[in-house]
Amino acid sequence: MTADWHSIGYEDAARGEASTRMTAHREACAKHGITPEIRKYKRGHEEGLVVFCTGSSGYNRAQSGYQYQGICPQALEADFLEGYKAGREIYLVRTEVERLESRQNSLEQEQERIKTEIKEKEAELFDSDKTERQRRKIYQDISLLNERQGSLLQERDELIRKLSEGEAELRKLHSRSNYF
Repeated sequence: MTADWHSIGYEDAARGEASTRMTAHREACAKHGITPEIRKYKRGHEEGLVVFCTGSSGYNRAQSGYQYQGICPQALEADFLEGYKAGREIYLVRTEVERLESRQNSLEQEQERIKTEIKEKEAELFDSDKTERQRRKIYQDISLLNERQGSLLQERDELIRKLSEGEAELRKLHSRSNYF
């Protein structure tokens, strides 16, 4: 059984893997009695880095959350990092926008739950079996729920503002970018 070590090195580099990935290959192959050809792997890896270490690759990888590990040769790194920086900015802003959207959805669900609870409490008020003391407690509960609802509305308004700012920032970052 043999392997094309040049191709393996090339593919690892083209995916952004460091040449230290060879250690994992070596360990896996040892179990099957295969000896890696390190020179061929390294030559393939160097060629794969030429494909990987471009501005557009840095941009695309960073947008999907890739963490750069300093694998690009010095001659190619500046171009890669320029794209990576632009893509990373977009990734961070988009991640924050997604977090805000998730929080907004949670708020809306909580608001609906509170609305339902208020309606249920209001219906309890008209239950003829309730004592005056029980009705006062229900009024207090409704009052607390309305206060919570007000707090949620304020938080929602702030989230909407932040979401709008984040989406505007994303549009600005995309329009500035030369990599897509």
